[in-house]
Amino acid sequence: MSTSSPFLRVMQREWRLVSTHSIYFAGMIVVPMFFAVFLLTLMGEGLPGDLPIAVVDLDNTSNTRRLVDNLDSFSESHVVLRTASFTEARELMQQNEAFGILVIPRGFTEKVSSGKQPTINYYLNYHSIIGGNLSYKNLRMISEMANGAVGLQMGTLMGKTETEIMTNVMPIVVKDQIKGNKWLNYSVYLCNILILGIIQLLIMQVTAYAVGVEIKAESAEEWLETAGGSMHIALAGKLAVHTLIWLVIGSACLGMLYTTCGFPLANGWGPMLLALFLLILAAEALGVFFITLVPILRLGVSLASLFGVLTFSIVGYSFPLDAMYSPFVTLSYLFPMRYYYMIYTDQSLNGFPLALSIPYYLGLAAFVLLPLLCSRNLKRELLEVSYVR
Repeated sequence: MSTSSPFLRVMQREWRLVSTHSIYFAGMIVVPMFFAVFLLTLMGEGLPGDLPIAVVDLDNTSNTRRLVDNLDSFSESHVVLRTASFTEARELMQQNEAFGILVIPRGFTEKVSSGKQPTINYYLNYHSIIGGNLSYKNLRMISEMANGAVGLQMGTLMGKTETEIMTNVMPIVVKDQIKGNKWLNYSVYLCNILILGIIQLLIMQVTAYAVGVEIKAESAEEWLETAGGSMHIALAGKLAVHTLIWLVIGSACLGMLYTTCGFPLANGWGPMLLALFLLILAAEALGVFFITLVPILRLGVSLASLFGVLTFSIVGYSFPLDAMYSPFVTLSYLFPMRYYYMIYTDQSLNGFPLALSIPYYLGLAAFVLLPLLCSRNLKRELLEVSYVR
């Protein structure tokens, strides 16, 4: 007869299950680490580079060729076609092989030399939002450079000094002061939330599976007997093992983000590790809630999956919360990642005082109440529900 406490007996029992079933190894270690490495490698440069641009140079002079070379020198763009045929460039864009077309009109250099203002046209392909936006930025920049060249040419012809010319060409100089993500690195914005969002999804799925499989395997009575008949101890012992594993995996992912990749961590490790711990508990609580709501293994896991996938659309980092309809704004606070996202922006990116994030920490902690509220129903289901094969 074991003299250890029911809680420790449940932990030992759960550790045997986790360490001897490959589904736990895959879901708790292999999949989250794969996605973390995959996303950080995919977005290793921060922004897409060498986006294809087609140039229709109808003037074809040394000045226009220099302008095209400048466009090609930008890290985000690469001139894949230089032609005098707009039809050829348009066909390339229609085949999704070019994000933009720059059209330099015939007589461009002559108009510049005579003090006239030529017109440069550009066309954009927005089948990819990021690709279209970056192409727009580069084409806009090259147009402004051309405008500056025109102004410089005209001013020189009028006998003005370079300082006088630049005052007219660019009367207002804009300097960017960027907080939180000075590199404007898309990976800083996306990977922190995508990786943790995937971990949250996996936690809910694995938790729902770990409880639901007790019904399927008809081992629920033995699980409860090990816990001394207490549903609270049964859940606490089972989830304690999972929580320790998720903490190790989650901390490893945060280490990749903030140490290996050097992402901003304005207020240090403490606030983000606390947020990670509470996110794990909140996701586990939801997993228990879903399998209690639908005590059939495949349906409980499917419900957890649906909820986890909706997270990526509704918590405000893929689409601004302020632009959503008000009911969806309210709905977003039913998702743990909303609170984690706010903690991340306040503590990691902006470095705000910790006190400002306390409501979000409390919001994550509130999810832990779910298993307490549904434990009586779960116990009844474990003892009475027969798995339909």
